[in-house]
Amino acid sequence: MADRDRIDDILSAVGYGRWQIPILMATIVANTIPLHYMASSLLNAPMSFRCFAPGSSNSSNSSFSELDSLDNAWFNNECLDPQDNAHLADSAHLAHLAHPALNPVGPPNRRATGLPACPEIEYDSSVYSLTVISEFDLVCDRERLRPFFQMVITIGAIAGMGRKKAMQIGCLLGLPSCLAVAFVPWFPVVLALRFAMGISVRMVMLSTINLAMETCPPRHRTVLGMFMGLPYSACVILFALVGYFVSHWRYLQLIWTLPYLVMTPITLFVKESPRWLVQSGSGREAAAELAEAARKNRVELPSHLASYLEKMKEVGL
Repeated sequence: MADRDRIDDILSAVGYGRWQIPILMATIVANTIPLHYMASSLLNAPMSFRCFAPGSSNSSNSSFSELDSLDNAWFNNECLDPQDNAHLADSAHLAHLAHPALNPVGPPNRRATGLPACPEIEYDSSVYSLTVISEFDLVCDRERLRPFFQMVITIGAIAGMGRKKAMQIGCLLGLPSCLAVAFVPWFPVVLALRFAMGISVRMVMLSTINLAMETCPPRHRTVLGMFMGLPYSACVILFALVGYFVSHWRYLQLIWTLPYLVMTPITLFVKESPRWLVQSGSGREAAAELAEAARKNRVELPSHLASYLEKMKEVGL
């Protein structure tokens, strides 16, 4: 009988119990971490904006009836022509279009960007208070950088691998990267950290799924496979709910660091996959893991399986 069949026989005899609980907990948490792949829909959400020439006026004496007609025109998402200096002297037109109702206590929230096509900018913060696009001014000349926020985490995901050790390395890589993204003020550094997060998510997710399936008795694997998708589905709903109330992208980033905070200590209690140990030539370690599984699950193995474990310990099959 092949070694893999023997391992399945032992797992069937061991059943599902205390030995698999840390792995089950890790599986639940790990299947929420891939939400970082879809987080860009809120973290990097576009915000309407209006560009201004340096020193142009944005005050207005327009009546409220005039302002009402400008509600949809104020944030026009249009860049200025850096080769055309005519807009520098067009302060009267800008003054007519100004919309003080958006900020009744003073001038609109404008700031310099350093962009030739949008020297000064004002964002519509009625839906989002701050996103990656508005914080790093990824508009006009920098608009081409927008896709990189999602691209780097997707590319990073290709590099994942492994089982228990990969899970632990993934958490140690992902936790500081995820936290740092919420604080660093430089967009290139944010991209580098997102790349690291992509590697981490892949390592944690795949290694946990493999570990869960390889330590599960064969008769329960179908149910476990279906169960794995539930935490992710539940968190997608929760993600949308949290995004409705939290409009600042850095706060959202901090909130979605929680799975890493929970996952990291769990990995300290997770055992290595016996099947992986056998395949990597560590039969003695695999036998020790399976013997511990039987002890923790309070199961006495049949004599022929107990003899097989003893043989594994002796010769390291």
